[in-house]
Amino acid sequence: MIAPKIPDNEAERLTAIERYRILDTPAEPAFDDFTQLAAQICGTPIALVSLIDRRRQWFKSRVGLDATETPREQAFCAHAINSEGLLVVPDASADARFEANPLVTSDPNIRFYAGAPLMTADGYGLGTLCVIDRVPRQLTEQQTAALQALSRRLMAQLELRRTLAALHQEQEFTKGMLDGTIEGLLVVHPDGTILRVNPAVVNLFGKKAEDLVGRPVEEMLANPNPYRPSGTARAALGSAIGHLTEWEGRHADGSVVPCEVLVWVFGPPGRRSLAVHVRDLTKQREADRVKKQFVANVSHELRTPLTSIRGALALVLDVETGVDDDSRELLSAAHRNANRLLALVNDLLDLERVGSGQLAIEKRACGMAAAIERAADTVRPIAVDAGVSLKIEPTAVQLHADPDRLTQVMVNLLANAVRFSPRGGIVTVSVAQDEGRVRVTIDDQGPGVPAAFRKAIFEPFKQVEGSAAHKKGGTGLGLAISHAIVRDHDGVLDVTDAPGGGARFWFDLAL
Repeated sequence: MIAPKIPDNEAERLTAIERYRILDTPAEPAFDDFTQLAAQICGTPIALVSLIDRRRQWFKSRVGLDATETPREQAFCAHAINSEGLLVVPDASADARFEANPLVTSDPNIRFYAGAPLMTADGYGLGTLCVIDRVPRQLTEQQTAALQALSRRLMAQLELRRTLAALHQEQEFTKGMLDGTIEGLLVVHPDGTILRVNPAVVNLFGKKAEDLVGRPVEEMLANPNPYRPSGTARAALGSAIGHLTEWEGRHADGSVVPCEVLVWVFGPPGRRSLAVHVRDLTKQREADRVKKQFVANVSHELRTPLTSIRGALALVLDVETGVDDDSRELLSAAHRNANRLLALVNDLLDLERVGSGQLAIEKRACGMAAAIERAADTVRPIAVDAGVSLKIEPTAVQLHADPDRLTQVMVNLLANAVRFSPRGGIVTVSVAQDEGRVRVTIDDQGPGVPAAFRKAIFEPFKQVEGSAAHKKGGTGLGLAISHAIVRDHDGVLDVTDAPGGGARFWFDLAL
């Protein structure tokens, strides 16, 4: 007997077998059909679906044989997996490879063998679909073709089984992920249909799972963008992939549930789905409301005494009272600090009005030049102390806006530019008019704003981490308030790099 050759790619071949997770599995009708059909077509008493493991030949399906496995060194199929095509042994007792094989010299007394290798797409032989007889013989041309065709279909069955197992595993993972989290998770088809929801979603929106699955996502989550047409929540979900966004959920009782949503894509190509993480913001919104109300109340209580203190200090400084120079310097410092505190209180009050939608905007005909000049007059003392020059380019643009609020925006932007400019730097203000809109640009020569932080700096109390922002002072409220004022004028405020280095803050308004 000649032992079968071990394939050169044996380690990779064994790894390939493991991928199919089929060894030592129970009998399955889908595989038994192949052995029955092979035995009938070839007219043999024995047919096997054989897989070659490290040390054995194991039968996934068998007809006419009681054994479930044999040693690998005795396996005809271990020879067949090294063949490029069908291995046919007309008479094993006359073949040097098999004449002394126990399977030939004793039960089951093999004489004829024909095995079609089960080959993976990447070229690994897993085993065979084989037919066996106890007398010498040959296959007809039609039987040979049929056995090879059956082996190909059997390999396709193995691939299908592996795909279904992977799909089941994926589904179990998805189910465990959905059901195991305390926050809302749902799976949405790319067309916007809800495929799965977890118990947290059921609790959050007060609807049964069966009332949500199969329904459009628009019925549960309202489009967060008021400028989009209605009925485009699925499009908004697609554009929100990888970003935290705020939405309005619809509860079964008709109430609105404020939500924070994070969307990501999962699944293999061709079967992609959207995983939507939903977090209830109701408690956070209430905490924010209480916090804002507290800040507003404190700010109102501070404003009156601060105004009185500032007025008293100004009066003392304006009147010749024989105060010595040291005392006058202390009074001046107190007056400056009172002004700063009052400015902070006013910013806090404006921020509270922004949050409640009560920021007063009184539009009327006004000139952009006047608003810029008033802001420059306010900021100029700070600029002089910082050694920064203000360069105001002339403009005659007239527009319909709130002049006091425009001045407030310009003061915030100019003060910000001065604060981050180096000594000897120049802050330039320019105005351009085009197609019914006006753009105001403020360029400084400071370090600029990193792209990753350009959105965050327009949020309250946000400053650029790791920069000189914290050393330069400021509350982080000015840009947030300015952003709200420009927005309420139906305009846009943003920041980019200045052409010569530094930051360029700009805003557009309709004339």
